[in-house]
Amino acid sequence: MTAGPALRTVATVNLPPPPPPPGRPSSTPTRTFHALLYLVSALVLGGPWLALVVTGTALAVALAITPLLPAVLIGFAAAVRFCGWVEGYLARRLLVAPAAPRRVGPTRRGYWASVPAVLGHGRFWSTQAFLFLRFLLGTVTGTVTLSFLGAGLYGIAAPLVYRWIPADEGANGIDFEFWKADTLGEAALLVPVGLVLLVATWGLIRLFAAMWRALAVGMLGRYEGDRDV
Repeated sequence: MTAGPALRTVATVNLPPPPPPPGRPSSTPTRTFHALLYLVSALVLGGPWLALVVTGTALAVALAITPLLPAVLIGFAAAVRFCGWVEGYLARRLLVAPAAPRRVGPTRRGYWASVPAVLGHGRFWSTQAFLFLRFLLGTVTGTVTLSFLGAGLYGIAAPLVYRWIPADEGANGIDFEFWKADTLGEAALLVPVGLVLLVATWGLIRLFAAMWRALAVGMLGRYEGDRDV
């Protein structure tokens, strides 16, 4: 049983080889901002990536003993390959990581040969694991980073905004349950706290970015000329 040429080659089609990662941006604020964008992107992409992995796995298991299994794996492998390419592009552009995902299975001819070709290729599994991590771990790193950033900015802006924030007993102010900043002097005390939180945010961004850079290179592949390693 064979399929048409298009069906036989879907699993092994390569996207254009990625360019070398760009040079590291000259300014630290630019690097930090790019890393922040990468961390926040997990909050947008993590859900679709998880849905893809769960749906593809469920279909493959449900159709494991039917003639549709190779077709499902071909489509699943192509979808995983595309998502891995997207993640590799983001890692290269925003984290300056030399990540370069390639095909998720070696070139094979024949409909049924696609089953061992896809299932036996380690990059197929490592890319799925990375997509799952972008949902699970990416949600944590993105949420923590945004929480620290928001709290720091809120503290710095406290002297300007405390008058318009409703608090208990009909008075305005920033209420922390154990203490309420309802005067300019009290609100000004939050400014150094906000600065400390912003410094902590900067440290978290650098730490999380280094972690994701290593994960992207290790799980998606490293760019070395025209080779996929």
